[in-house]
Amino acid sequence: MSTTAAVKRLIKSFPLKHPDMVIQGRMIALRPIHHVLRFVYIDGSSGKGSFKPRWLVLPLCIPARDIYMQYGFYLWNHAHGPWNTDKPDAREVLLDEIERNALPKIYPVQSLHDFMTFMSTYHDRELLCGFPHKMIIIEAALGNLDAARDIWTTKLSHLIEAHYRRFDDNLETMRRTHALGACLMKDDRAGIAELLHEFEAFSVKNMKLEKIWQRTPFPLEAL
Repeated sequence: MSTTAAVKRLIKSFPLKHPDMVIQGRMIALRPIHHVLRFVYIDGSSGKGSFKPRWLVLPLCIPARDIYMQYGFYLWNHAHGPWNTDKPDAREVLLDEIERNALPKIYPVQSLHDFMTFMSTYHDRELLCGFPHKMIIIEAALGNLDAARDIWTTKLSHLIEAHYRRFDDNLETMRRTHALGACLMKDDRAGIAELLHEFEAFSVKNMKLEKIWQRTPFPLEAL
């Protein structure tokens, strides 16, 4: 399996070529980082020196305890075989793949509105819409409060602690969802915005992005 040090050596020249990129462990992230994290992640694989790169975009307002590999795709090395840090041209081939197949996908995703367009273009929207405790956050952040309230009343408000213990094993999800639902039903925009910033800061801290993330207002706050 490739080590973080080997991956860093592999990609160390990348920020020099693209000043809006930054290396964070196995991640090459695109700045500025506001509500959406756009990045290439160099994941380990079985076998000495082997790795699996993929490009992804993540909405930071969905609370996360770590970087999750859900909204993106692998970069395949069709011409040169399996990815391996020991290959002399590994860096050049990886950078070329990132240039041709990753950056054109992640550069346009600059906002939460762009993220929803991305989901419609590259993914089955059920990857997001199928998880109402995530979708309610996105709708609220976008200022679609009627849609968020509908998700709360029809899909989430009746769920109790036993559901979260059994299916999500995460009572924090219940706490956040119920707090957001309460603010939605009172049309408490300031309270909703405060919760959204809390959720985002939670993800940023856990992903170790504090030094490169910039707190900005959500679309909700501009309405």
